[in-house]
Formats: sequence, C-alpha cells, structure tokens
Amino acid sequence: MAEIPNALTDLLQSKTPNEIYDTLFVERCLSHAGIEQRAQCIALVQEADTEARRHREQGMVGPTREYEIVGALIAGGYLNDRAKDLLATITYQRTQTASITQESDSTDASLRLRTMHAKLKLRVAAFYILCIAFLAYLTYRTHWPYRAFYGGLSVLAAVSLIVQYRREHVLVQNRLSAIGVVTEYKVRGKGAPHLGKGVPVIKYQFVAFDQKTYEGETGWGAAGLEEGSQVTVLYNPENPAKNHPLTSFIFYSFR
Repeated sequence: MAEIPNALTDLLQSKTPNEIYDTLFVERCLSHAGIEQRAQCIALVQEADTEARRHREQGMVGPTREYEIVGALIAGGYLNDRAKDLLATITYQRTQTASITQESDSTDASLRLRTMHAKLKLRVAAFYILCIAFLAYLTYRTHWPYRAFYGGLSVLAAVSLIVQYRREHVLVQNRLSAIGVVTEYKVRGKGAPHLGKGVPVIKYQFVAFDQKTYEGETGWGAAGLEEGSQVTVLYNPENPAKNHPLTSFIFYSFR
C-alpha cells in the first residue's frame, strides 16, 4: 500500500462501484455535481476500479484500489469538503505483524486506532511574527547601511514565511498521502559562517494515486534520515507535484 489509511477509503473497502456511490451519498460526501451526475460519477468509479485492478494484475506497486477511486473522484469534482475531511482523518492500525492480524480475529482487540488532524502551530507562527517585527524595528532604529540590510532581511523573511504558510495551508485543506522513499541525502553549507555542520537536505520520490512517480526536496525535518528511508508525503490530488513530507511542516502539526 502506497498511502497511510484514512477514514474515507476505509468506508469504501471491498465495495462495488454502485455500492461506493451509495456509501458516498449516504455519508454526505458527494458534491452537487456528484449528486446531479450519478451515472457519470459511477462510470468514473468503474473506470478507476478497472484501472486499479489492471495495475494489480501487472504487479505494480502503488495506491490501493480505493485510493485510486477517491483520487479520480476528487479530480473529477465529485467529492465535497466533508469527503476531504474524512480523507484527512488519517488512521493508523498498529500491531506487531500483519500476519498475526490475518491469522486471528482476536488480535483486533490489540489494534490501536489513532486519528490525526492538522493543527496550526500558534506558538511557531507567533515566534516568526515577532522575529519579523524585531527586524522591522531594527530597520527603523538603525542608520544606513544597516537599515537597508535589516529592511531587506525582514522583507525576505516575511515573503518566505508567507509562501511557506500558503503552501502548507493548501495541502492541509486538500490532500492525499503516500509513502515516499528518500533518494538522496546531502548536507549543504558546510563550513559556511553560522551554519555549523551545514543544513541537511533530502530528495524523495513517491507514487501518487495516478500511478505516476513524483519527487520533492526539503531541508526541514531532514535530520536523521538517509537514502532509503521512508517518509510520509502529503500531496495535492489535483497536482501531485505540489507535495511536502509530513514531518517537514513548519506551521502545522498532525495529531
């Protein structure tokens, strides 16, 4: 499985295309288009189902059947915000081994279910705002050329943080998840002033619901990883090229 379990795909497991549509309707997960265009919606589910089965027969490693169906429905505009909220509810079932779970139903009692929701890190946001405010204060209080230096630094910091926040916010509001693999680990800035041992940066790849491989790069939360390490990646189903590792979010935590 190339993604972590979530409440939405859990609802759709082992159901036929018609049953999937009925389940989504009962759970109030369909958008206006999904309700009005029932035949087209079911046809899209059948198409995604056929494609997923073909991938499985070919031995391709990637998202589950349910995940591919959900991705196709989102891309087609047939799911609403409630469906995306369920998709964002990440569920982990922890047990010692998968084989033990399959061998006996009694081990179901030992499964630990944990849901995770995105939460804004208010303290982190406040800290960065104070840092920018302090730089702005230095800009006002100092004289040239320090005024230009602190002014430029405050503007650069503000723009960078706004861009990062918007990037994370978009993913939090509309996201799918996948398990990625670190393909490259390196340290940048070794020997540079104030950087100490340098800044670790990773490159990673993952397979999205469309069975295509995407990649990304980040330096935040990269410490302790190495080539071959697995990372959970959140990505925009409408454009999987927009993605970010779960542990690399600055402004959001997942609980």
